Amino acid sequence: MNYNFDLPTDRRGTYSLKWDVAANELPMWVADMDFETAPEIKETIQKRAGHGVFGYTVVPEEWYRAIEDWWQVRHHFHMEKEWMIFCTGVVPAISSIVRKMTTVGEKIVLLTPVYNIFFNSIVNNGRYVLECPLRYENGEYSIDFCELEAKLADPQASMMIFCNSHNPVGKIWDRDTMEKIGHLRHKVWRGLNTDEAAEPNVFAMSAAIAAWRNGAPWLEELRKYLYENKREAAKFLRTQIPEVSLVSSEATYLLWIDCRRITEKDVELKDFLRRETGLYLCEGSEYGKAGEGFLRMNAACPRERLKDGLMRLKRGIEAFVRLPGRRIQ
Repeated sequence: MNYNFDLPTDRRGTYSLKWDVAANELPMWVADMDFETAPEIKETIQKRAGHGVFGYTVVPEEWYRAIEDWWQVRHHFHMEKEWMIFCTGVVPAISSIVRKMTTVGEKIVLLTPVYNIFFNSIVNNGRYVLECPLRYENGEYSIDFCELEAKLADPQASMMIFCNSHNPVGKIWDRDTMEKIGHLRHKVWRGLNTDEAAEPNVFAMSAAIAAWRNGAPWLEELRKYLYENKREAAKFLRTQIPEVSLVSSEATYLLWIDCRRITEKDVELKDFLRRETGLYLCEGSEYGKAGEGFLRMNAACPRERLKDGLMRLKRGIEAFVRLPGRRIQ
């Protein structure tokens, strides 16, 4: 291994949203990795900072070429420059598209549970969320296409925000699923697919080019490390905390944990765990009603930190089920 992902980095005192917590707390709630950025990116940023002048920046041709080359090499797909627009970030881009493609008072369909910020982009712009719960059977998520078609047929439903890979459940929607959604798009609605975007400043521009050009080796080692983290977590939950179950996932570094055998009140459980063990997780209901009874846990951290979090979860669950009136379903 050329990159040491076991190396812990102290992020306290750095204005971190994730780590601005009490000294005894272990935050594993927000989707924010605890690994240092790839050295190739850090070196590029440091070199650019050494120039000392940070004025207005244009989008260089190299930025487009770096993205085009990445897609061609890794996905055998040719990206056209005309398809790309440099945005201020994922969420501002989604909000802008919502305002551009819909009108106030219309409905936007979400497959829930889903990334909670989608709700903000809809509600904050005067539109309404129309939830279409994913089907959850035998530990697997799928789309109920009859239900989805009914939601999209609503005269006030003018858009669907589609998440792939799907946060928080970790589902990668396959070609057949996307073709079915595409068929519905032509039949009853106009849609939106969301992906990552970069921050438009001089450092991000240089960092993005470095990432696309030189970040692949770091990314591949990171993916292997995260795979082992998720495998270790799955084994621990299966053998040490049988009261809960881990939803099988194909993507992301997030653990989506089904706690409904012990409680449907995920907020109560989350608060109990934080109060009693210091483990700070995210309640499933934040991602829509279909997420009630689930917790989300971030596994993108050094392995010893992950083990600490899992042990805290074990202690917390054991204490929770011993509370008066509690029983395992």
